[in-house]
Amino acid sequence: MGFIISLVVIGVGTGIILSSHTWEGTTIMGVDVVSLAGVFVYGRYEQRQERVAKDAQTHTGNGGRGLDALEG
Repeated sequence: MGFIISLVVIGVGTGIILSSHTWEGTTIMGVDVVSLAGVFVYGRYEQRQERVAKDAQTHTGNGGRGLDALEG
């Protein structure tokens, strides 16, 4: 869904540029590309956080309760 919306926005930006409104079309397309990059970076950050949390649970050996539970 987001990919289709992005293609539509890029098409609209291209149409605006071709109708002699270069700055406006470039701005619309630039905002679209920057927002896509932001969503990608945020998604990768979230994946990394989930992976770290899962690794912490897997490597403790006590159901994810941490090292304190092993001592006492």
